[in-house]
Amino acid sequence: MLYLCETFNAETAALSDHICTALQLANFWQDVARDMDIDRIYIPEEDRRQFQYSEADLQNRRYNPAFAELMRFEVNRTRDLFYRGFPLVERMPAELQPDIELFIRFGLAILRKIGRCDYNVWQTRPVIAKWEKAMLVGGFIMKRLKSCL
Repeated sequence: MLYLCETFNAETAALSDHICTALQLANFWQDVARDMDIDRIYIPEEDRRQFQYSEADLQNRRYNPAFAELMRFEVNRTRDLFYRGFPLVERMPAELQPDIELFIRFGLAILRKIGRCDYNVWQTRPVIAKWEKAMLVGGFIMKRLKSCL
């Protein structure tokens, strides 16, 4: 594992932080309803205020235009973190690159699912179906094979 020490520096640490933060945030946005069930709220209060989504709206799990715009904002911010962290893939040893890239691709897929349900994560918990996982992995493999040719 010496190669990990050789790739660690302030820049790779920042890229890794972007990816890890984005993965956690994607999970938060996917699980807004589940988290409310156990009295956890991860949507920042300042963002709720900015989009005029009240505490009463939150407690009543209201899906309204304010909530949709709030979640769109959170999803876009999270997507940006994934893209900002993407350069880490090429900076890591070859044997770690597939894992990191697939983590990013699966996180981005969850964000797309949230968008496709019009950000109504109160009603639907977006998940990636097995066939979609297979497609993501297959697409990744095809991309890698093309780059080897």
